[in-house]
Amino acid sequence: MSPTKAATGARNDILGGQVQMMFDTIPTMNPTVEAGLVRALGTVGGSALRRFFTTYRTISEAGVPGFIPHPDGSGIMAPAGTPKPIVDLLNTEINKIPQLFRG
Repeated sequence: MSPTKAATGARNDILGGQVQMMFDTIPTMNPTVEAGLVRALGTVGGSALRRFFTTYRTISEAGVPGFIPHPDGSGIMAPAGTPKPIVDLLNTEINKIPQLFRG
């Protein structure tokens, strides 16, 4: 996937299995999550979204302590059938990201 590709193209790529994960807004992706087409790995939108999207964990709850939520409600998505070892690997690698910014 090109880093300049529009969100619609990226959504098609995640649904088609061409990419392993993406950040997108929960309101946009929620229907595909509920349909079982993608798996929500965590939201960067913080716990305030809970009253609307009760099944989503925050990134902090998913294992990145101290992650600062973003108000737009984006999240990390992967194809629905992503095997647990791959999700665990993504989780491990995503957990390393905050360390890159701490110096």
